[in-house]
Amino acid sequence: MVTQFKLLLAACVVSVIVVFLWRFDVIKSQRDAATKALVTERETTAQLTNDFNQQHKELKKQTRLRRKSESQLAALYVQVEQVKTKTSETQKVIYEIVETNDCANESLPDELIRLRNRTQAKTNH
Repeated sequence: MVTQFKLLLAACVVSVIVVFLWRFDVIKSQRDAATKALVTERETTAQLTNDFNQQHKELKKQTRLRRKSESQLAALYVQVEQVKTKTSETQKVIYEIVETNDCANESLPDELIRLRNRTQAKTNH
C-alpha cells in the first residue's frame, strides 16, 4: 500500500510538473508574441516620428517661402503705389501745362498721347 501511495504521489508530482511546463511554454509563447508586437509598435512609432519630423521641416520651409513671398508682394505693392502717385503727379503737371499754354493748333506731345491711351485703356477695362 505504501508503494502504491508512493507511485500515486510520484504520478501526481509528474502531472503537476507537466502542467507547469505546459503553462510555462504557453506563457513564454505569449511573451514572445507580446515582444514582437512591442518591437513592431516601436518601429511604427519611429517611422511616424520620422515622417512627422520631415513634415515639420517641410512646413517650416513652406512658411519661410510664404513669408518671403508676402514680403516681396508688399514691396511690389509699395512700388505700384509709388508709380501710381508719380503717374498722377505727372498727369497733373501735364494737364496744368496744357491748360496754361495755348496748344490748340499744335499736335499733342508723345507723352500726352501715351498718357491719354493709358487712361482710355484703364477706363475700358
